[in-house]
Amino acid sequence: MVFLCLGIVVQSTIAQEREFSFESKDETIERIISNLDARESFGGFRSLYYVYINDDVNKALEILERQLEFALEQGVSSAISNTYTDFGKAYTRKGDFRSAFENFQLAQEYADITGDREVNALISFYMGVAYQELELADIAIPFFEYAQDNFTSARNIWLATYELSRSYLRKGDLERVLEIIPILEITLPGSNKSSINTNFLYGAVVLSELHTSVGNIEKAKEMLTELFPYIQHYDRNYYLGIARLTMARIDSFENNYEAAVENATEAISHFEQLGDNAYILQSLLTLTLAYENLGNPEKAYEYLSARRMRIGQLRAQQVEAISQRIQSQNIQNAETESLLAQSERDEYVQRILIFSLAIVIVIGIWVGLLLLQESNRRKKTMSQLTSLNQDKNHFIGVVSHDLRSPLNSIMVLSEFLRDDAGEVDADTQREYGTIMFQATQQMQQLLNNMLDVNKIETNSTTLQLHPVNIKEVVENGIDTISILGRDKGIETELILSDELPQVSGDSNAIYRVLENLISNAYKFSPQHSTVTVKVSANDSIIALSVADRGPGLTDIDKSKLFRKFEKLSASPTGNEKSTGLGLYIVKNLVRQMNGTILVESNLGHGTTFKVLLNKA
Repeated sequence: MVFLCLGIVVQSTIAQEREFSFESKDETIERIISNLDARESFGGFRSLYYVYINDDVNKALEILERQLEFALEQGVSSAISNTYTDFGKAYTRKGDFRSAFENFQLAQEYADITGDREVNALISFYMGVAYQELELADIAIPFFEYAQDNFTSARNIWLATYELSRSYLRKGDLERVLEIIPILEITLPGSNKSSINTNFLYGAVVLSELHTSVGNIEKAKEMLTELFPYIQHYDRNYYLGIARLTMARIDSFENNYEAAVENATEAISHFEQLGDNAYILQSLLTLTLAYENLGNPEKAYEYLSARRMRIGQLRAQQVEAISQRIQSQNIQNAETESLLAQSERDEYVQRILIFSLAIVIVIGIWVGLLLLQESNRRKKTMSQLTSLNQDKNHFIGVVSHDLRSPLNSIMVLSEFLRDDAGEVDADTQREYGTIMFQATQQMQQLLNNMLDVNKIETNSTTLQLHPVNIKEVVENGIDTISILGRDKGIETELILSDELPQVSGDSNAIYRVLENLISNAYKFSPQHSTVTVKVSANDSIIALSVADRGPGLTDIDKSKLFRKFEKLSASPTGNEKSTGLGLYIVKNLVRQMNGTILVESNLGHGTTFKVLLNKA
């Protein structure tokens, strides 16, 4: 059954109540090409692209090359940004996620010029789709939420809401999905028109898929029964694939496993042409279960093995996609260094030009005007570089300020011990020694952070990865680091899985990561609480987590994590100093070990940082 804009269910009389006016794919293409003139060529090329994207990705990419050529000739930033976004969508469909994210980056660069809200929302939406295809629902959700909040088109808002429901479905949050479905039914695109179009068909067919996923089998079945003749008429791979897969899942629910095999096999043929990972995995799982229920274990194992193989390939792409996100900050730093070098060269050239101007000024005033224009451009560049230099001065100021306090403590206590050593009892000497040791350890950590950041900023850190006994590194590290928490009565709990394998990494880098995460946990933990350090192994990944019982993170805090000099809303419970460098260093060290860092936190319920490293 199909849901209208008021949520009314249209029964079997739908064909009588709507006027069905279709265009075949060939007719649509012929109409677009016949109207393709110089004035409308960008829109025409984009219309052709949307015809082919659900059937023939390679043909869609050919159209995009012509679309990009026209957009560049016109020099319209929004058109160029939209084209690169379309490239990203096509490469996502093709399963080439590296190329997809490269094109999304280019799209963002042109979108920043225009500041167009809808364009930025569109880039965010399709980046979310890419992460969705990679089975990274937690990463995809913020992109869809941003798109949902910033889209102005009702159709685009509907699409963002639908993709959000798919993400929650992957996370197993059926309650959220059930809340979203009525919204999707009410706002279904095209539901208030007298004729059916492709927007309506797509919305209705994915709604039927969503109903099947949450167990509304009868509702999904009734919708597909009404819609399938029209989906076949449009003859679009993507629509047919989703419809066939949904029918296969309905067949399995009704114990009609022969029909389930037939429909799932046809669904795979559609999705394979498009390289759609998520739907291929669902189709393979449906085939596996159908053959198992038909008593054909050989076939069931064949499709199960194919699914496992594709999941293995997908995991490699997941790591690469996450690494690309982490590397974006480093790319920006490299560009800053390049600007500084260019500025020095520009300054030298400027001096030569000014000197030459004094010699040839009699030749013409127009030369002077050109040079004045060039000088203004360089002043603007210097202004930008001055701002970057202020960031560095801020760094030096922060570190200098935080070194002064422990140095003063050491100086005062050591002078007191020197002048009045005979009057100080053993307990007081131990107390003073502990204070000086903690101050020294604090300074050492600050200096280490300063050196680490300098290496990161200058791209001079190159870790030599080798097999590391992570159990030994963590145990030895906690023996040293846990001293920092004793003054607040904080216990450090260590949980190690049995028979931990070696990791591919650098022992010093792992220690620095552990040191920063644990010391950060101490700062925001209440007195006499517990910080839990856990190391476990799963498949090819080893997870190192540090959990505290502190105040947790707000959404604003989460958005600022891993940046330099960022201060969080919560204050350290013991008035400890915080330079805002620790997590920035952790992120970069983990990236250089080809790992990933994740954060889980609910306000008022503590924070857990989890580092994922590869087995050696």
